[in-house]
Parts: sequence; structure tokens; C-alpha cells
Amino acid sequence: MIDYSRWTAALLVPLSLLVGCSAAEAQPVPLPGFDLSKPDAAWHYHFPQDAMAFRESGGPGGGGYYTATEGGNLFEGPPMELRKNRRYRVSAMIRCDFDRAGGEVSFFLNEWTSPGEHAFESGDHTVQVLYQRPVGLPARTQGWVPFEAEFVTTGFADTRAWRFGMNLYGTVGEGDNRFDLTDLRVELLPEDPVDPFGRGEGVTFAGGPGELGMRITGVTRGDDRIEVESTAGRYTLDLAAGTLTLRQLLVEERDVAEVAFDASLAGMEVLREDEHVVVLANEDMTLGVQCDGLVAMTAQRAGGVGVTVTSRVGSPERGQWNRIRDGHLIVKDHLGGFSVHPWVVPGSGVLPAAELLGEVDFAAFRTAYGGSGSDIWQMRSDDRLSHERAGWRARWRVNAGERLGLCVMPTRPFDWPSSFEDHYELIGHWNDTPETIRESPASIFLLWEDTPRAYALSWGRIRAGDPAKTRRHVREIQAAGKKVTNYMSAYFYGTRDEAFIEDVRHWKERYGIDGVYSDGLPIDWVLAYEQVRQMREIFPDGIIHLHVTGIWANGGPPLATSDIFCPFVDTYADSIVSAENLQAGPTAADTDPKAWVYPRLVGSRFRSSNVPVGIVKANTLIDVSFSEITKLNLLAGGREWVDQIRPAEYEADYLPMLAEIRRAWEADGEDPHFFDRHYLPLVQRLTGLRHGPAAMPHADEKDGRIHLRSVDPDASVHYTLDGSEPTADSPHDRQPIRLGTGQVLRAVAIAPGLDPSRVLTVPADR
Repeated sequence: MIDYSRWTAALLVPLSLLVGCSAAEAQPVPLPGFDLSKPDAAWHYHFPQDAMAFRESGGPGGGGYYTATEGGNLFEGPPMELRKNRRYRVSAMIRCDFDRAGGEVSFFLNEWTSPGEHAFESGDHTVQVLYQRPVGLPARTQGWVPFEAEFVTTGFADTRAWRFGMNLYGTVGEGDNRFDLTDLRVELLPEDPVDPFGRGEGVTFAGGPGELGMRITGVTRGDDRIEVESTAGRYTLDLAAGTLTLRQLLVEERDVAEVAFDASLAGMEVLREDEHVVVLANEDMTLGVQCDGLVAMTAQRAGGVGVTVTSRVGSPERGQWNRIRDGHLIVKDHLGGFSVHPWVVPGSGVLPAAELLGEVDFAAFRTAYGGSGSDIWQMRSDDRLSHERAGWRARWRVNAGERLGLCVMPTRPFDWPSSFEDHYELIGHWNDTPETIRESPASIFLLWEDTPRAYALSWGRIRAGDPAKTRRHVREIQAAGKKVTNYMSAYFYGTRDEAFIEDVRHWKERYGIDGVYSDGLPIDWVLAYEQVRQMREIFPDGIIHLHVTGIWANGGPPLATSDIFCPFVDTYADSIVSAENLQAGPTAADTDPKAWVYPRLVGSRFRSSNVPVGIVKANTLIDVSFSEITKLNLLAGGREWVDQIRPAEYEADYLPMLAEIRRAWEADGEDPHFFDRHYLPLVQRLTGLRHGPAAMPHADEKDGRIHLRSVDPDASVHYTLDGSEPTADSPHDRQPIRLGTGQVLRAVAIAPGLDPSRVLTVPADR
């Protein structure tokens, strides 16, 4: 294990000495036209004002080097042909002398969808950066020193080219803040070894749920089945059939998926059972049922285990959010759903994959550059729903050393009180007085300037720039009866992932903060899962605030993209920000932004991870004001944050609506269908947005007869008595209704301009 407390010293020696890789094992990668000893190296600049200057003096051996001239931004070399999911070493001679508080230099590898020119050079806005993982350089080197960093390429199917790059942030290149570079090399390292998981291994994880209330509620054993129940779901192993049934328990009890294994389940036994996890195993495979909706799987059988998932979620009338990308699957409708996530060893050369069996209607999701200059990095959502019927299948294979995650959602009950009480605001030089803190409607403040925020701290160890000021901020915020969190970033933390949690702990112990904001998470879902569980362990009843968009290059599936997500990771947060720079409007399949389905089914995380405050930032919606974004969030079951540039609208528009919603919850919150029956029609009226589902019908019973009604005077209630799905063509005018023996009444409200309501089910033996 590397001593991460001395990371700067460690990175200034060859990493081959740290990880045991000899120089002879590394394979050089050609860098055509990129000899830094010559003045015509083929640099690519992201912005016209960027520049690198060549000089003949000062470099090792008298060679030349480049230096930033005007505090430039992003610089890249020529396209390289690299391999997917492989480890590469980037080395150079560097000389750094800059102020960390005002600047940063990072190395990175960019993954591109095309080896050609950049979008801003070619005008081809389909060319984009898929992924960028920066590793920060030291601020002061005392002369020329060797620097090496390692990168693992992704397995993304869309990657077509890679480029070495640098980010020069802030004041670097201005005045005495200097950075010099020469003798750059890129090398392919040997494949990382894949260590097989033994029986019972690979399905338990660091950290825990804190005070979130997620737990294992029971294990039942029978001759031919084992059933495990958690807060989120019921997981039934049919040992004779070789299947695992995933059953959703929250919102509506129903089967969401059936999982079939091509290995035997005979001899499956419980190895561990507690309130956080149940581990089951036989000679072929191991399953770990977590308290948060996740089932993790590893394979012990030689040749691996095939896994076929059959979806039980699907409605041609309503549609659902079906997405699959690089092996990761999301199936989400208005009630919940499930997800599947493969995991392979980073650097092993193995690529995650899934196979859809047959022709399956999966809607597209597109990302593209949306303009020029500061508007280059936009993403567009073609949020057409899938109308595939239940019963379609997909297949994965889990080999030695790999994992597969299957998740039922929602993962935990929705915390209505916190959704009303938690209001987030950034705190910086513009609002850091005791008076503004007391007067703000915010209940939770995010320290925005207390750490040097140069490119999200990719250089690692996150320390306060002015400890005395940070202590004053924390003291004044908590004295006002409010909570305080600190800006950090698990995503940008370079290669020192183990040190991130130690920094979180450092901030709690030294400054007494109440929680943490993480600007992204690693795209390795196992690493991200453990980090967010460890954050929750440090703050059992504190605040965890996550940004999960994956803006342009910062991410990819499953944790940093806008269409795929991990519900079992997000659920550890109190608040999530998504959809930054996600664009909808006339340029995106003529989608009406005011009727955007993305917040409802994905962005708000309502009925998936069920975080209390799901913030759909949507800062680039076309022709949509802040007030309208706020209304979209509320309609989706999400919430809004206090933005320092628009507090007047927050207080004038959002807070009064939220107060009225709370009064409705206090009156009718005991109704298990509160959201569908009371919340939706109220928010549609408050916001003036006639979008989303109609209000769920009421069933009034008197003298054994049932009368169906809707709170919407324009709605008609349609029903069936045979248990089938009611539609607009079902009867609606023969009421009241008397149920006969064995009959099941199912009713739906149909209203002009709205989607069909959630279906009401009334059994004869009610």
C-alpha cells in the first residue's frame, strides 16, 4: 500500500518503483508530430486564446520546453491509438512554481469519439470528449524533476481515439506562476492481473447505511428456495429452477425482473446474515443481498456463469425509461424498476458487455456539442420513452474476478419531512456574513471557497486555504441553527482514491462540518459505492450532497452520465444535483422542454434512489426560465436549491409552493398513494403545468358497492374487473360497482393533456 500521506513525494519518483512494473515491460506509444524538443510540436488548443511557447534553454540536456504564456486552459497532443481498459503511464520532466490557491496543472488522457479534428476546429458537433481523468501536478518542484502518472482507459464502446492533454487552471502562466514541460512519453503497461473471487467473496463492501433506515428484514429458508427481504425488495432463489426473482416492495409490490443462471443453485447456503447483508454461496457462485436494493454476484465455476434477465416492467401505453450502455442497464417507469451493472477489473483489458436478446425497443440518448465558445459542452436528450412490453430479455456473463450488480428500486422510502426542510445554498465571499447566514432561507450551506478549488482539486489532499476563516464559517453557520458541508470531489481526486475518505474524515474532525459535497464520483461503481458508504459511515445522520451529471468529459456510465445511474449508490445521499448542461428543446428531437419526461423518470431520482432533495439543475434548457425549471422539479417529485444569483425567485416562487405542498402532506400524508392522488394534482395546479400523470382515482365504498371518482373534473375513470390493465377504452359509466367472487377492480383516470394515472387496484377480499 502506498503511503498516501506523502503523495507528493511518491509521485515525484517513477511509479514503476511503486507498483512493481519494470521499464522493460512497458511498451512505448508513438506520439507523431509531438517531439517537445522541437518548436513545431502539434499542440491542439481548446480555445483560440490558448498558446504554448517554445524555448531553447533550461530543459534537461539543453533541450527545449513549452510553457503557458497567458494562463491558458486545455491543451492536447495528437490522437493516439490506445487499447481499452488498459493501464498507461505518462511521464515527463516538469518544473513547477505556482501558487496552489490560484492555479493548477493537471495531466489527463481524453477519450474522443473520433480521431479527427476537434468539434471547435472542424464544426462537426458529433465529435466529443467522452472521458477525462486528471492527475494534478505538484505546485513547487525546486527545479526540474521527473513526474509520472498512470491512467486506465475506459471500455466505452464509443471511444475511437485518445489524446494526452494538460489543464492549466487559473493564474498559471501569469507573472511568477510558471510551469515547464519536456521529454513527454506515454507507455502501455502490462495487463492488470485478475484475481478470482473465492466462495463467499467479492459481495461485501466497506462502509454502511448510517441512520438511513435501510436494512435486511428477514431470511426464510425452505427445501427448494431461499428468500431474503430488505427495505427495498424481496429476493427469491428457486434452487430447483435456477432462478432469482427480484420483487419491488416500495410504492407498489410487484416482480420487476427474473434472473436465470446457467449454473446450478443446488447446495446454496447462507454464509452470513446481519442487518446490512446476507451472503449466499455454493460451489459455482456467490450472491450478496445488500440492505440498499443491490444484489452483488461473483462466479466461482470454471468458465464463469451466464446470467439472463427477463424484465417484468413494461407497458406499451405508458412507456418507461429503458437504457443500455456499455453493459449497464436501467429500466425505470413511474413506479420504480431495476438496474443491472457489470464490473470488470480496471486495467485488465476485459470489456463489460450485455446482449439484448431479440429486437428490443430501447430509446436513444445522444450527447453532442451544442455550439461554440463557452457553450461547446452541451448534452442533448432524446428522451423518447420505450414502449416495450414486459418479457424482453438481456444476457451477461460473469467470469472469475468479475462482479455483476442487480438492483431493485426504489431503494428506500422517500423522506418527506427532509424534502420540505432541507434547503441548500453555496456560501462564499458574497454572502458569508452572520446576517446573510441568518436571513437566508437555506438550512444547509456548502463552503464554496474554503479550499483552493483549482479544477476540483485533482492534485489531492484537500486542505483549507485559510483554516481560521473556515472555522469562523462553520461556527457562524452552526450558531444560526444551520448545517455546513464542504466542497470536495471523489471524481477529480486523481489516482489517490484511498486518500479521499481520509480527507473527508479530516474535515469532520478538524472543522466539525456536518457533511460533505462531492463533485462527482469515480466511474468504477464498486469504488464509488464503497466511497459513498464510507462517507455515510462518517456522517451517519449528516448531509451527503452529490453532483452526478458527468458534464461532457467528466465521466461515463454508470455513475457520470445523464441516462444511466446506480440507484444503490445515489441512495446514500441526502441531495443529488443532475442534468447540468443537459439540453432539451427544439434542437433535441423537437421536445417541448416544459413537458420534459427526464426529470420525472431520471433526474429527480424520485422512486429510484429516493433522495429527499433531487435537484434537476437543467441550466441549459431552451427557452425555460429558472421559475419554470423549479416547477419542473416539483412536478417530478424533485426539489430546488438556493442559487446565489436568483434568491428572489426562490423565495417568491418556490418556497410558497413548497409550503402548500407540505400542508397537504401533513393533512393527507398517511395515504400510501399521497404522491399519485394528492401531490400531483396539487402541483399541477400550483405550477400551471398540465403535464405528467393524471391524479390516481379514489374508491369510495358504501353498502358493498364501490364508486370511483377523480379530483380532476375533466377526468374520466375507466376500469376492468378481470385484473387486466384498464385503458381509455375500458368501461367508465357503469357505477357504482359490486365486486363478485374472485374479481379484481383496476381503475385508471384519463384526463385531457395528461398521461394515464397510476392504476388503482381493489381486490374482492379487501
